[in-house]
Amino acid sequence: MCRFMVLLMSVACLALAGLANSAENDFGVAAMATRKEGDSLLGHYRKNIESPWFMCTAARIAGKDVAGYVNAHKAALKEQYAAAAKTIKKPAAKAALKEHFVQAMSLVEGVEPGISEARIDYDRRQTDNKENLKKAWTRVEIEL
Repeated sequence: MCRFMVLLMSVACLALAGLANSAENDFGVAAMATRKEGDSLLGHYRKNIESPWFMCTAARIAGKDVAGYVNAHKAALKEQYAAAAKTIKKPAAKAALKEHFVQAMSLVEGVEPGISEARIDYDRRQTDNKENLKKAWTRVEIEL
């Protein structure tokens, strides 16, 4: 089962890498920028929060310009965070959203394994980062 999930994720990442590498969408960021009708700015931010990690991971697997992906997606996340933060009135909720944003940026920045990082350590770090991101969002929901 675990091997199947790894294979499935690899195939998905390679497919995303092909999409993300097209010049028309600037590292896959343009797809994130389109907000669906009826989505709030906070909802739009939430829906797109893991997309940068997938796109950057796909770039890493496909041997693409990971730094370009990371920088482009960090800029897009920053814009979406700023727009979402403006819609929140409660200070505690704003602080929780900021912590969530920090976790999201850490997830994107940590896409590449460290120079001497073992695969199992990399996988564990990524899993921990994703769990921290989920916990941070739960905090946002509690504070809203």
